[in-house]
Amino acid sequence: MCELKDVQFLNINSGAIHIENKLDLLPRQLWLYLVYKALPVMKSGVTSFKINLSELKNSIGYNSKNNKYLKKALKDLVNTTVEWNIFNKEQEIWGCSSLLSDCEIVTISNIATCEYSFSQKIIERFINPNMYLKLNLFISKEFTSKHSLSI
Repeated sequence: MCELKDVQFLNINSGAIHIENKLDLLPRQLWLYLVYKALPVMKSGVTSFKINLSELKNSIGYNSKNNKYLKKALKDLVNTTVEWNIFNKEQEIWGCSSLLSDCEIVTISNIATCEYSFSQKIIERFINPNMYLKLNLFISKEFTSKHSLSI
């Protein structure tokens, strides 16, 4: 029997999973982990976050030294729009935003850090989700297809 160490669960707005299918697997995995790392402090009003690039790569199982591909995947998150329609008895809300507002990799003394931010509207959707899914990030990094991860 295999024991899972440091299992990381992410309660995420279900709409954040059903994003455009133009994203490959790597950007999807990056998106989930960046949200996971930011979610605990979002309620305090923080909109900008930092993560050590080596931690990010290890956490999603990205073992390549090809940072050009990783940067392209982060750029894809900035260029991908998520749209929502929320209906309830009193109101209807339509909105859209990019998955990441911005992203920057800063390297100082050979230590690279990924700095990123979300729009305020995206943060509101994460803090107060109407419906959410519980994802195991340990399992999500084992997928080899964008289609299997989106299911």
